[in-house]
Amino acid sequence: MDNHFTTLGCPQPRHFQAASSAAKRDKWYWARSRHGFADLTEEQAMTGQDLKATSLADALERCGTLSQPSPERDELWITVRETVCTKGLCLVVPMGSSAPVPVTADHATDELIAAMDWLRTHESQARSMAAQQLFIMLRGVATKGAFGSARAAQSDALHGMTHVRPGEPVVFADLDRSEVA
Repeated sequence: MDNHFTTLGCPQPRHFQAASSAAKRDKWYWARSRHGFADLTEEQAMTGQDLKATSLADALERCGTLSQPSPERDELWITVRETVCTKGLCLVVPMGSSAPVPVTADHATDELIAAMDWLRTHESQARSMAAQQLFIMLRGVATKGAFGSARAAQSDALHGMTHVRPGEPVVFADLDRSEVA
């Protein structure tokens, strides 16, 4: 005879079954386990990058012209900073280079200026782009472009070095104590 009794309003223990490892790799698995299936329609439709791209395109659309100061233009600067600029550590290969350069949030100002400079000089092209294209272009310009964060980080790493020709590799080696004098 089963000695189970139920009380109203109390959840009953059920048999635990672990999810397979393939299910755990599904990017929606963890959201489903917290929110249930019904709440995922919005999440499945928009990824984090899609949300950033949409907010960026919306901010550009609200802004009149980029050559005139306005509160909307100021808001666009903030949106670009929040959506395009690096917040953590990432490795970026600058255009024309083959070696990745570590970029951190310390270079976010360089990214912001590079992205906004590109927006100002290519305003009509930017306005005609789809949201995702605009995001990809600004992220690329901000990180990999000539004035982007990867070039700034590369310049910081080589600061103080002289007699290094463009394209010549720089190799760091340990010195013997006898050589340091």
